[in-house]
Amino acid sequence: MDLYGAKEYLDRAKKILSESDLHSVKYACLELRFCLEVIAYRQLKQFGNEIPGSVVGQWKPDYIIRKLASFSPESEHDGKLSIGSHNNPDEIPKEWGNIAESRAVQWKTFRKHYQTLGSYLHASMKIEDREKTIKQKTLDKIISDIEYVLSATAIVAIKNVINAKCECGESIFIGQSEFEDNELIRCTSQSCGLFWHKVTLEDGAQVLKPAKLLVFKCSCTEAISVPVEKVWDRFHCRSCRNTYRLNLGYSQVVML
Repeated sequence: MDLYGAKEYLDRAKKILSESDLHSVKYACLELRFCLEVIAYRQLKQFGNEIPGSVVGQWKPDYIIRKLASFSPESEHDGKLSIGSHNNPDEIPKEWGNIAESRAVQWKTFRKHYQTLGSYLHASMKIEDREKTIKQKTLDKIISDIEYVLSATAIVAIKNVINAKCECGESIFIGQSEFEDNELIRCTSQSCGLFWHKVTLEDGAQVLKPAKLLVFKCSCTEAISVPVEKVWDRFHCRSCRNTYRLNLGYSQVVML
């Protein structure tokens, strides 16, 4: 069973490693990197349309795995699906039988493997480093972890999300554990792109609200507010005339 659709890449990588010279190892590394990418995209697909807004449009498998780990912390852990039989539907069965198991690679391990393979696929600036090869022990570990994931008999996604309906009618989703990072998300509709931010209300409820202004402090301590539609445009501090182009990664969002 190949639920992830990555076995063909893994088989080619193992064949290359068993038959080819050291220079062909790069091709094996490429196939293994494909495996990790397929695993990430297949796991993301399990969430259907309910995926973190910050992941939409991304082509970064290690970033996707990290976001899924915050969006659904259970995605980093193995799991079992069990079924129990009982004559009375109102009672919890006392005996359960396993019917399927999910497998996972923790984000830090996934990222390490992905970057290790990627660094070996690029030529080094130093000539003396271009003949360096990846250690067989490292390859064996990566292959072992990939084989473990591909042994899964189920792909599970537990959705712990907060959602909002955009003005354009599109649904927006974000994981509850993502509230600490204060990042913006945007509507997934290409014709809209409205920015949203996360707000914790006085009663502890967590909601999404449209972002109207982005506010930050200049190096001269002057507060600067920028309308969302001006993001990426250049603008000046009214006090010291420093020039900026806003990077959303550093933004503080307020609702006005």
